[in-house]
Amino acid sequence: MAIRNSSFVALLCILTYCSSDEFPSGLYHYQIERLLSAGDSSTWRLSRLSIDGIGQSLEGCSDTTSLLIVLVTDSVDISSLTPLCNGTANYDTLYIGRANASTDGLLFTDSLNFANGTVWFPTDITSLQFSLRYTTNDQEIEALYQKP
Repeated sequence: MAIRNSSFVALLCILTYCSSDEFPSGLYHYQIERLLSAGDSSTWRLSRLSIDGIGQSLEGCSDTTSLLIVLVTDSVDISSLTPLCNGTANYDTLYIGRANASTDGLLFTDSLNFANGTVWFPTDITSLQFSLRYTTNDQEIEALYQKP
């Protein structure tokens, strides 16, 4: 009987030890940063914009507004690229800031946090598109960005 109990205890210990090694169901914080930057730098084109729940028209030059996201060690630098609309392929570049993915341990929780206090909440992310929501100037912004 002692051998049977010892085997049971050993099996229980092995199962408990192995279950703590499971891959987490969520994404790691650095995976979000790498998806956004494609591991180095990536440009995302704005394809849908809503301000306070009202869809905005993306016509003319504004249909090529983009974000440039560059991986920097343990965070991402984000810039907005707005076309100059003067017949050239030039852009007005506005540096938004350096963002860190929020974490609970190593897992991404829910936001990209900038040093100036701005917080973006990605609501969906793949290698081809991502959507986010944030508040700026007391306006609720929802945006969808896609790979050009």
